[in-house]
Amino acid sequence: MTAHLDGKIASLKRGSYFSRNIARPAFLLKVGLISLIVLVGGSKLSPASVALEGTLPIHTAQIPYGATVVYVNPGAGSDTPGAGTQAAPYRSIYYALQRASAGTVVQLERGSYTQETGEVFPLIIPPGVVLRGEEQTKGQTVAIIGGGVLISPTFARQNVAILAGKDNEIRGISVTNPNVRGTGIWVESTNPTIKNCTFSNNHREGVFITGTANPKVEENVFVQNKGTAFLLQKMPAGRSATIFSKIRGLVWRSAAILPR
Repeated sequence: MTAHLDGKIASLKRGSYFSRNIARPAFLLKVGLISLIVLVGGSKLSPASVALEGTLPIHTAQIPYGATVVYVNPGAGSDTPGAGTQAAPYRSIYYALQRASAGTVVQLERGSYTQETGEVFPLIIPPGVVLRGEEQTKGQTVAIIGGGVLISPTFARQNVAILAGKDNEIRGISVTNPNVRGTGIWVESTNPTIKNCTFSNNHREGVFITGTANPKVEENVFVQNKGTAFLLQKMPAGRSATIFSKIRGLVWRSAAILPR
């Protein structure tokens, strides 16, 4: 495991991990990063100072043909029956998700989505639903801020902003859970795609992965999370290393924690 992580850190130093499969970079981000890999249950702490100045890939997904698209705008929307169109959007993500089913794309307009704008946390995404903001800005114009009590089958009471479900796609949003021990996105035994998002100032970690989860975590930004960038715990033997090996295009200023 140590050799594997050291190899990944080395690829960060060369910049190849951030530039893989880039045809034409569309987003410029200058960063000076301190990345820490902590092996849970062991004493090894491997810091690597990474100074990068270059491009971050932006691979955006098109809305599938024939998909049902509902729109949400926290400033101009209304949580009323018959709303949800681009001309008359919903106000809250919570209201939209209550009415969404597999194949629905919930398109978020720019703004801050908080308890004050009608959100009820944690936001629970139904299976097969896409939650989409602005991928070109890594979601920095679409801010979900808050958290609420989640009872996890594995970890009991937690405070979570978003619970990711089966076959979800979460793209182009920013997530902040400032509550004590707050987590941004909780992934437990599901397989979401989390891409082109920003996780900042979460009280604990940006993304928590556990159980038999098999997510895709690609091209996200983790910055100033008080605990860790992402955390993988209580997973089948070898699963955490497999997930970590498939993670692509991360930028972080938080520790990334893996079990041995």
